[in-house]
Amino acid sequence: MNCSDECSYNVKVINHRLLLYNDPKSKIVIRLGCLYDVNSLVELNQLWFKLNVKNIENGFLSIAYDDSFFINIINNNDLIVFTNKNKIEGYVLINTVIRTSHVDNLKTEYFINRIESQSKKIAFSYQILINKSFQGTGFFYKAQKEYFKHFKKKYDLLVSTVSKENIRSIKAHKKAGWTFIDTSKNYFIIQYFL
Repeated sequence: MNCSDECSYNVKVINHRLLLYNDPKSKIVIRLGCLYDVNSLVELNQLWFKLNVKNIENGFLSIAYDDSFFINIINNNDLIVFTNKNKIEGYVLINTVIRTSHVDNLKTEYFINRIESQSKKIAFSYQILINKSFQGTGFFYKAQKEYFKHFKKKYDLLVSTVSKENIRSIKAHKKAGWTFIDTSKNYFIIQYFL
């Protein structure tokens, strides 16, 4: 399902196939990303990347994505956006488009101890970005519930990393039920069975 013709920032026009959660009272909407969102997603990602990355190894976001990346992720139905009053305040994605050394290393580290998992549908390189104004509000958990429902249709397991320096993210992922399974020099390897 591509959504180039199905999506608008006007919540009333969003096709119901794209909608995962809608709270008319708070104006919060969680939905599949669509091509109309690309410019806002690139802007949000690049701003967050500039503000939060110390370096690739210790950063909170390891990659700044461009428009072609977001277009491909949207076409794969691997991106969900969070909006408040029609403004994108965050997203969650599974990188099925760009091969990176970080993901290659993660897969190697993961499968060394879990050969039996190779038959599962595993999504590596999960990334969530939520604007600071929504952090600490419980929005992460509400959003996670909705995107887990969506990703469960395609994957058995999500595997990702959390920087050892990102205390807020460590606490949020533990509270949300992620399992911390391994540790590397600069990050924890985490997993979530869908």
